[in-house]
Amino acid sequence: MRKKILAGLIGTALMLSPTISAYAAEVQGKMVDGRIFVPLRYAADQIKAQVSWDGKTKTATMTKDDKQLIAKVDGPFVKVFHGRVYVQFRGVNDTFFGVEQVYWYPASLSAGSDHMRVSLAPLTKDEAMHILYTAIAKANSITNVKQKREYLQPYFTDKAINTIIERKGFNQSPRPLTKEDMSCMKYTSFTSLQISWSVEYGDLAEYFIARVHASLIKKGDRWIVDDLKYEHGEIMPPH
Repeated sequence: MRKKILAGLIGTALMLSPTISAYAAEVQGKMVDGRIFVPLRYAADQIKAQVSWDGKTKTATMTKDDKQLIAKVDGPFVKVFHGRVYVQFRGVNDTFFGVEQVYWYPASLSAGSDHMRVSLAPLTKDEAMHILYTAIAKANSITNVKQKREYLQPYFTDKAINTIIERKGFNQSPRPLTKEDMSCMKYTSFTSLQISWSVEYGDLAEYFIARVHASLIKKGDRWIVDDLKYEHGEIMPPH
């Protein structure tokens, strides 16, 4: 039986590719020292491998066909987060499928192979929406606030605050934007994110399009809005 001890496995660089397998369910992973880790149980389920656990040696063994991966918790390529064992993404792929390409997508902070896919994005779409909607609500409620800058600081950078105070709030679409309206959510780094919304509304006589563009950055342990723009215009109604 072919065995590989993951504690001594050295990872290789990620490859860039335009596709990720549509058959693999996505899981939230971890990035440690430039290496991607996935939950051991998830990895075993995705490749239909058997897992056994030795509590005395803190070693998990993953077996599939005639191949075996031994994951020692005290090794540098096996991690434990909140009591859950994680193994190196590259290690699982290489052990059971040879040297398989791992694809990296910087815009979504995700990686994938033909058998697994993992997200490293710090915010989900719902979480990003909540942060942005909360900030917009605060921006639109400054009329009777005396200390406007202090009121907005937990939600915006100084640059964004200056714009909001100058414009006396944030004018947005007459129809509330939803997650389904989100046309783009793009990470530019692990601490910066761009979001765009687009919504069309109106009747046969008049038809409009509203667009919202926002930039979020991570400041300390919080995500705040760095830029917020609104565009509105009339367009031809759909035929």
